[in-house]
Amino acid sequence: MRIAIPTLDDEFSIHFGKMDSLFICDLNLQTGKYSKPLIVYRTNDDFRSPGHLLIDHSVEMVLAGGIHCSTISALENVGIDCCVGMQGKTPKDVLRNFILQPDRIRTNACPSAIDPAYHCDTAC
Repeated sequence: MRIAIPTLDDEFSIHFGKMDSLFICDLNLQTGKYSKPLIVYRTNDDFRSPGHLLIDHSVEMVLAGGIHCSTISALENVGIDCCVGMQGKTPKDVLRNFILQPDRIRTNACPSAIDPAYHCDTAC
């Protein structure tokens, strides 16, 4: 499974929409091992949404702290699952937490998950 984790300044970005890059890797949940790690940066001249980066890199799941409800819907419509409520300092911390408890129920860190009219002005 191809996983993406939002990052900001090379650390885990709890808010998907505030990320400046994605940590992407292939994860084998059976073995708990990941391979082919890479960092994909958003550039100032690339006006596409983060969703396009995910599609371009064949991502199947996003591990994030918080994602706006409309973004979750848009990603799910193109076959990308979202696992929210993730925690950690680095992308590898987030990945490790997910590997240890892939089925754990987590809470979306973005208030927009509850109130679709809410839009984050700062990191949630």
